[in-house]
Amino acid sequence: MPANKNAFLQLVNDVAIWFLLLVSPLHCFADNAKQQLNELLQMDFNELVNLKVVLPTRQSERQFDAPSAIYVITQEDIRRSGLTKIPEILRMVPGLHVGRLDNNTWSVSSRSDILRLSNTMLVLMDGRTLYDPLFAGVYWDVQDTLIQDIERIEIIRGPGGPLWGANAVDGIINIVTKSSRDTAGGLAYGGYGENERKYEAAFRYGTHLPNDSGARVYFKRTKTDHGVYLDANKSTNNGFFEPGDPAHDDGQQNQAGFRLDWQAQSDSTLNLQGDIYKAKYNNIRTTQPRENTVHASGHNLISKWSQMKPGYRLNFQFVYDHTERTDLVFEEKRDVLDFDFQHSLTFTSQLITWGLGYRYNSDKTKKTANGIFALDPENSSDEIYSAFVQDRIAFADNRWFLTLGSKIEHNDFTGYEIQPTIRLLWKPTERNTAWASVTRAVHTPSRAALNGKLIFCEPPETPGCSQTIGDPDTKSESVIASEAGYRSQFSTNTLIDISIFNNRYHDTSEDGGNIKTYGMEIFSKQIFSPKWQIALSYTYHQGTSQSNGIEGNNRLIPKNSANFRSLWNISSAWEADIFVYYSDAEESTTLNIDDYTRVDLRAGWNPIRAIKLSLSITNRFDDKHAEAIDLQRVNTSVGRAIFLSGSYTFD
Repeated sequence: MPANKNAFLQLVNDVAIWFLLLVSPLHCFADNAKQQLNELLQMDFNELVNLKVVLPTRQSERQFDAPSAIYVITQEDIRRSGLTKIPEILRMVPGLHVGRLDNNTWSVSSRSDILRLSNTMLVLMDGRTLYDPLFAGVYWDVQDTLIQDIERIEIIRGPGGPLWGANAVDGIINIVTKSSRDTAGGLAYGGYGENERKYEAAFRYGTHLPNDSGARVYFKRTKTDHGVYLDANKSTNNGFFEPGDPAHDDGQQNQAGFRLDWQAQSDSTLNLQGDIYKAKYNNIRTTQPRENTVHASGHNLISKWSQMKPGYRLNFQFVYDHTERTDLVFEEKRDVLDFDFQHSLTFTSQLITWGLGYRYNSDKTKKTANGIFALDPENSSDEIYSAFVQDRIAFADNRWFLTLGSKIEHNDFTGYEIQPTIRLLWKPTERNTAWASVTRAVHTPSRAALNGKLIFCEPPETPGCSQTIGDPDTKSESVIASEAGYRSQFSTNTLIDISIFNNRYHDTSEDGGNIKTYGMEIFSKQIFSPKWQIALSYTYHQGTSQSNGIEGNNRLIPKNSANFRSLWNISSAWEADIFVYYSDAEESTTLNIDDYTRVDLRAGWNPIRAIKLSLSITNRFDDKHAEAIDLQRVNTSVGRAIFLSGSYTFD
């Protein structure tokens, strides 16, 4: 980076530090009388504890009453973070491990290894599964939407297989966008930065339709900046690249979409939405050819119909998703058809929910001239049939709730899979909730694990030219998870949420290896006044593995991690926010990542209601560190970055 650009960034950083840290928010207490303050605090907390979620039971319920380790990121949390990439936004979640590999690639996991393609996390966006079954994981580089249109992100740490199916082993992320009825009018957004996000531009326009209906369209373009190479002892570059040089990890993406929400009848709604995108991202491989370019594109269509009557609810969903991904070594095209039916019945003391599902996957793959990895067969299709039932029983004056349920799936690889759960929740008061659960969940093998092979020369049939690395007889991995938690609103302005877990994974390797993980996750939120609030979280995770009778503490997972957030409304127009993230060192027999502390700063200015400006500085006190490592990708530096953005809304 040129010296003058470094000097400019340093000047902006120092000005922001003085502005955010030397001016204390404590003076805000003098602005209101005590009685008025308590009333406002109670309003803030009522909104917090009454947040509605659907992940824990597939029914809309209060987050405070959910019998699972759940966290919700609201639109206000997203806006105040100053972040615009979904994986970066997820950093604030207690118990979730987010590591950036390069400027376009992330590892996101819960209670498990920090890997580029974490195979035990199920990710949904408006009901559409983002999990890729070919390599078992989520390609976070292309997962995007208009950030301002996200209503909330629900995150469960722990298994969700009994309701959501295979691969929801260690957690579920559900990204929910706003109804088009809530986005009438126009939005113009733009941002420019250095060292991470280069620029972003977006436009959205929505309108009201008759019968309480709405529609919107949007377009978004993003470009990421170059990172820099790390020292060889902190990276997988193997000494091939000069530390500090600009890295081959920039990228860009164009995306557009629409959404229609129609009130068909007084008790029925219809939703239709879709997206289309095209992206080009650079990364660096650890093997030749090292400088790699990924070309990705796709389009999807989601249709939902729901009917709600007293004691009765029906939901039907159809999803079509087409994705293409090509780099210098491999090509993939995928089509997915997904049908989901759900029926709920409410009785005096019971809520019974049952449903059916069907998914069809079809892929076409090809090894390129530069690659050695292939699938045999190259083209494949498979089907998944599923059914689930859940019964939630209330007793003892609605203070105790017992939930029993299970999901049965049949896939073409491992046959039938059964995933049962039992959950117990106790509400001694409206401000206290305790829960416990035991659950079984499974992770089905990827196509690569079943059908992968290496081809070293042509033709592949030549002796010594190929090696089979996949095993069609690979078993599903399973986990038995024991969890418990406690939530309490100690006062009108203090909330605490504690979760503990003990997981036992089976058949994690060819020799039937086993893994054990256990830990604790603590979150607390304190609202001191309508102008100032803080949030604290601490996570302790520990794991051991056993293979061939040998046990070792070699899980690539940080033992200790924590984060701190301070949100300060200086006035009706000015905001000052501080975010601190700490992650312990991650060690295994082959890979090591040093501990790091990241401090992000944000200043916001809203001169009028229609205009919002934001200046964000990420990783202020550390010019470079590593957060994740992948054996197939060269990780680059997570360094200091700056981003200035603004939005304008109009009718």
